[in-house]
Amino acid sequence: MNNQIEHLEHDLSTPRSELLGRPDLDTIHTLGRRRRTGRRTAVAFGSVLAASVIATVAVTGLQGGGPAPRDAQVADPSTPQMRFLVKRALEEVPGAVQVSPTEVVVPGPGTPPSFVGSDDILGPERFEGKTIGLGVHNYVGVTMYDHNEFPAWLHDGVAKIERDELGDPDQNSYPVGSTETGVLVDAGSVELACMTAWDWNEDKQVPGKCSPALVGHVGDERYYMWGMGSDDFLESGSKMELFTSDNYTSGAHSIMWVGGMDGTDVTRVDYVATDGTIVDGTISSDAIVPDETMFWAEMDRPLAKVVAYDADGTVLESHEIKPCDSGTDCEVR
Repeated sequence: MNNQIEHLEHDLSTPRSELLGRPDLDTIHTLGRRRRTGRRTAVAFGSVLAASVIATVAVTGLQGGGPAPRDAQVADPSTPQMRFLVKRALEEVPGAVQVSPTEVVVPGPGTPPSFVGSDDILGPERFEGKTIGLGVHNYVGVTMYDHNEFPAWLHDGVAKIERDELGDPDQNSYPVGSTETGVLVDAGSVELACMTAWDWNEDKQVPGKCSPALVGHVGDERYYMWGMGSDDFLESGSKMELFTSDNYTSGAHSIMWVGGMDGTDVTRVDYVATDGTIVDGTISSDAIVPDETMFWAEMDRPLAKVVAYDADGTVLESHEIKPCDSGTDCEVR
């Protein structure tokens, strides 16, 4: 099944016109190979399955019999508590930084995640035009790397949480590379690029054709992270689409919102938060994707809508952010 997943993922980054048959997006979502932070890569006792796992925070019940002394009181069960393993990582891993009440980011080993396949290590021939850094980083789970890349207590401890706490007994599966354990690995900077289209039947690139994707850049290597969950915005007359990537570069959680629109008339993009705050989007018109516009902005608060304007100040599109409650639903906003 690994080969099937890899081909589907590569197909997703290939323009429709260059594929002999479009990959089934429902199947791709089921297999879960849209690689973001490693949350959907799962092991199923000998086979690789997909899972989007939400960690359940364990809390201690309150003691009865009246108030306990202040230094003996149990933490409020409604407040998420940092795991002991996460605390140890913060204290013992050089360069570790706490980014939330329950999460710590540790430096990566300076190489792409080990679970990145050889086909995902990208040479210059895989890009059409230039890549542009977004000013954010990619974050993955500890077990996306080989055992010897981190202290044994950390790698083994994370693996145990994935198996014992985050697994799905009904599916005989558990996640690998999950960031829901509370320990995140900085896997390098993130760049927006247009991946050269590939004819998998002929095993060769299709010159002059490409699809937008996010790639990780660490050391001297670039690796494929994920293609846009949909590239409908590349079609003539289509609507704006938005895609998200988590970020902790500032020391706290934020979201990088990457958008795309057909054509090159866009000259200004406003990211409007739910509290009315407006953030100016950075625009790339015709530079990353030929004849198309890409734009992005980092938000530290909930996003309500994105408004695109032309040179005359005319609104080309006001795109409301749709609600979502699952990984698949939230892929394209």
